[in-house]
Order: sequence, then C-alpha cells, then structure tokens
Amino acid sequence: MILGKRTLDETRDLLAVADYRFSETGKAYNALKVKPQDITNDWIILSDKWKKDSREIAGNLVLAQAKWFPITAANIPTDDDYQRIIKYVQYQEQDPKSLQGITRRIERVSGQPILYPKQPKQVLTDVDLDLFKKLDASTKAAEAAAEEAKKKAGETAKNNWPWIVGGTIVGTVGLMVAAKVYLK
Repeated sequence: MILGKRTLDETRDLLAVADYRFSETGKAYNALKVKPQDITNDWIILSDKWKKDSREIAGNLVLAQAKWFPITAANIPTDDDYQRIIKYVQYQEQDPKSLQGITRRIERVSGQPILYPKQPKQVLTDVDLDLFKKLDASTKAAEAAAEEAKKKAGETAKNNWPWIVGGTIVGTVGLMVAAKVYLK
C-alpha cells in the first residue's frame, strides 16, 4: 500500500490469484460428468465477465506502468483495479453466482473440494509503513549516537580535568603577565 491505496505490484499479484482460481474452478467444472444447467449458466456468465474484466484490468496495469515510468510498480497506486478484482475473489457466502458460490456448488456436485494447491503468492507491501519503520530506526540510531557522544564527552572531561584546570590556570597567569607588561 502507498498512501492507503493498493499498488501496481499488489494488483498484479491479486490478478494472478484470481486468474488461477478461475482456471482451477474451470477445470473442476469441465471435469463434472453431469453439469447442472443452473451451474452452467452461472459459470458461463461469470467466466465471460471475468475474461472481459481481466483483460481490461491487465491493460489498465500496463498503461499505469507506462504513465508512471520510471516509478517502480511498488509505488504506483492502482486501487480501483485492485477493488474490481477483489470483488471476484473475496468470499461472498450468500451469493450463489459469485466465484465462491459456483465453486461450492461444483464441489457439492463432484463430491471433491477445489483446494487451489498452487495458488500464486501475494506479496503485500505498505510503502508508508516501511518508510516510518526506517525513519524510526534512523531516529533511534541518531539518539543512540548522541547519547554515546555525550557519555564520551563526560568521560573525557573526567579523565582530563587536571589538564583542563591546569591549562586554565596557566592561561590565566599568562594573560595576567601579558596584561601587566602591556599596561606598563
């Protein structure tokens, strides 16, 4: 995240997850010996909508990368596209026409769960939080260095006090002698 918005990297990761889940659900649907008409209709509508939306989102991501060049993908906000994808993969228990609803119905008909064993990993980043953590570490390091310098200055003063006092006395006597000679 950057400034509370999802980044291009995060959106690409989520797009890969959604593509994978649709692919695995499609394989499970195709493996059904008997395909109930309601599942078939809902699957065709949802998968066609996903194909259209995923192509559009992928195009938007390419355009965002070009628009923000040379900014890294971890710093390019693409929250609108992220939110479009999340609507497909976020758990929606009450909606039988959602990806999860269709997946559950396919699982009931086939008698086997769809487990997504090789789902791509999402790498979630929060640039703002990372910056604050680095700033905090730098501040603590600066405070530690200041404390160490203060400690060493105190030790130096304690170890060298005879020289400091002696130098002050010699300097004062020297000034007095010079002033006496000069003022005559």
